[in-house]
Amino acid sequence: MAMERLRHLGWAVTPQRLSILRVVADAKDHPRAETVFERVRREHPHISLATVHRTLERLAAAGEVCKVTPLHDSARYDGNSAPHHHVVCVRCREVQDVEVAEFDHHWRGIEQIGEFKVLGVALEVRALCAACQQKTEHARSSRRIAR
Repeated sequence: MAMERLRHLGWAVTPQRLSILRVVADAKDHPRAETVFERVRREHPHISLATVHRTLERLAAAGEVCKVTPLHDSARYDGNSAPHHHVVCVRCREVQDVEVAEFDHHWRGIEQIGEFKVLGVALEVRALCAACQQKTEHARSSRRIAR
């Protein structure tokens, strides 16, 4: 359990920190710090955004959450800290976990790239989600009709 790992790292395990960890772990939308803050405030109304940011950064450094920064947007956080990949919509910035066995197989056993020691590999696939594809098609159809 995360609580024991955090104690082992020397953290004070506070209700606020546990709430932040729970919110990220339960989220399927890879929330930004501001979204985590809004969700945690329901339970802890006096928590600050700065506390949420610091805690998320520490959780990411400890390997308890993954920090996902799609397309150089603001950081997003993922409660799934196991190695995995992401597909990101370039328009609406939706992020989803994705399994790419072929990619994993290709990188298995590679420990060095030039002078760099490989610590891990995470693929970010840039794509258009179904909703954005539909909006694009709708806009094209509207333009054709308007001509």
